[in-house]
This record gives sequence, structure tokens and C-alpha cells, in this order.
Amino acid sequence: MGINMGSCLAAFRDRCFSFWNLLVSAWGSPPSDTVTYPETGYKVLDMYPSAPFCTVALARHEKSGELVVLKRFHAIERDSFARELVMLRRAQGHDNVNCLRASWPSSHLLVLDYVEGQCLIDVMLNREPPYVLPMKMVTGITRQLVSVLCHLKARDVVHNDISPENIIVRPDRGVVLIDFGLSMRSAERKADKSFIGKPCFIAPEVTLRKTIEEPFSVDMYSLGSVLCYASLLATPYEAPFYSGSLYHHKGKDIIKIFAEQSGLKLPGDFLTLLADMLDPNPTTRIACEAITL
Repeated sequence: MGINMGSCLAAFRDRCFSFWNLLVSAWGSPPSDTVTYPETGYKVLDMYPSAPFCTVALARHEKSGELVVLKRFHAIERDSFARELVMLRRAQGHDNVNCLRASWPSSHLLVLDYVEGQCLIDVMLNREPPYVLPMKMVTGITRQLVSVLCHLKARDVVHNDISPENIIVRPDRGVVLIDFGLSMRSAERKADKSFIGKPCFIAPEVTLRKTIEEPFSVDMYSLGSVLCYASLLATPYEAPFYSGSLYHHKGKDIIKIFAEQSGLKLPGDFLTLLADMLDPNPTTRIACEAITL
């Protein structure tokens, strides 16, 4: 099976990220009063596409003029607000993690840094065919996000939703990991067998609803899938909600398969790293501290 390196990229993006759109359709639009924030001193400039349990807005502080992102949870989602606030606080302290500016618990509102740039999937869509990123850029993204994973591990945070949609690429090619709405502490992740994350970028043990023995390894697999997508325009999953990895029986050889299909020439050490990240066995999958770039 070959890889369509052209017009299917946008369709693949829509297919991978359609899960949230389905939920929003099922839940319906939020009431209009959820997009006003008079208590914060911020003026809403624009609304972002949002998940069914919250609204996300670009806003400007009326006095300082600074731009921020406001994430407001619907009243029935107060527990989701409390969880994300706790995990965001734990995750702070790294330049490549979205900064939490403030919070209003009474309004279930988070104030986050506005990050100038584009999400990774849009960066790829704005390139000429075959859309993949140059190796120097991929290496820089890899280095930054591996550092983030080491930081999160030290803070006992499992992100659970690493995907091109949640990685913002700044104009200087720095990256910022956003959206900690599904994040958990490692003990919580071990106890949770639910299907969490974007379908095209989740680890096999999550898809198969196995016990998560190595919680931080879940994020490593997702990062490997993102890097595989950015460099080879492929992920180990054929479609969302697939019951298992298309190439699961091939194990780490999936990278060799993808490289041969794409016809792209990538450094051997990078392909080896991808294979180690995408090891279907979470107990032997490479750990962030073992990666040197």
C-alpha cells in the first residue's frame, strides 16, 4: 500500500481530528453567555474552534494590551476545569510548555499565553508537495519535545494528547506544547484503560485498552507518531478508531516500510530513533532520558 503524498494530506488531517467535531455536533453550540469575560479585564477578539466542554478565545487585556488565550469550561465541566488547572500548574517551568497566566475558579476560566505561530499540521499544509518538513526542522522539533517529555516526567505529568494539532510552531521554529485537558498523573494513567487522545497518534496499548504499565511511554509513542507524520507523512494507524495498529505485527519495522513507500531519504540514526519511539512494546520503548540529539 503506497502513501498518497499530495492532496490527501488535508483529508487525512480532517479524518484524524474529526472526533472532536463529532462531539461538538452531538453536544451542540455553547450558550452565548459563555463567550463574555467581563470579570477578567480581557476583551474577546476572536473565537477558536472549541471542544464540546469549553470555549476558547483570543483576547486582549484592556489596560496592558497583551494578547492571551482564554479557555472557559461550561459549568457542568467544573471537574474538568479543576483537573486541567492542577495539571497545568504541575507542567509549568519549561519554555516549550504553554504558560498559565492566571485562573478564575468561580468562572471556570484559564488564562494562557498566546503563542504566535501555527499548529504543526497547518505548517505542513502550507508547504509544497510532498508537504513533509525539512530534516533540520524536524530535528529541532524533536529536540525540544523530547526535552518537554523529560520535564513532564519529572513533574509526574502524562499529557495524553500529543498530536500535530497540539504543537504550535513559532516563527523562530521554536515549538510550544498546548492543551493539557486530557493530562493525568502517572498513577491515574495506569488505572485508566479508556481510549484517550487523537486516534491517529495514540499508542497501541491505549487503542487496545490494555493496562498502562508504562504511562510516560504513551506520550513517547505519540511523539514518535507525530515525527513520523512530519517527516514521512505517515502514522502507524490507517484510520481513526481502528482496533489496532495496521503494522502492529511488523513491530519496529514500520519505519522501514514507511521510508520505502515514501521514497524520501532520511538519516539512518533518525529512522532508528523513530523505530525506538514506535516500539509497540511499551516496556522496551525508548525513554526520553535515553535520547541524545
